[in-house]
Amino acid sequence: MDGQDGRSFTIRGTFLEINDYREMDVVALGGASFAAKRDNPGICPGDGWQLIASQGKRGSPGEAGSPGPKGERGDAAQAVVSITVDDEGLQTLISGDGSKVQCDLYPVLARLKQ
Repeated sequence: MDGQDGRSFTIRGTFLEINDYREMDVVALGGASFAAKRDNPGICPGDGWQLIASQGKRGSPGEAGSPGPKGERGDAAQAVVSITVDDEGLQTLISGDGSKVQCDLYPVLARLKQ
């Protein structure tokens, strides 16, 4: 007696309601995979789908590992050559490379006057 041809799952990717599905189609949804139990199985999950596998609960944290090696020392920062605060409370810091950083101190200074 001859055997029957085997049937396999057909991987269809993430479930989309607009797609047509057939028996043995497999979809992914919400960290789980489902197989269609019949043609036109309907919304997944549902009666037309069989859960195959699902994401488990998060395990408890393991022990902390040992510290890694110390990294190499970085380049020295640019020296600050000038710091000014104008009458409006705008602080300007100028580095040795000419770059500027500005900070509006007015909100802080206004609170001090209260």
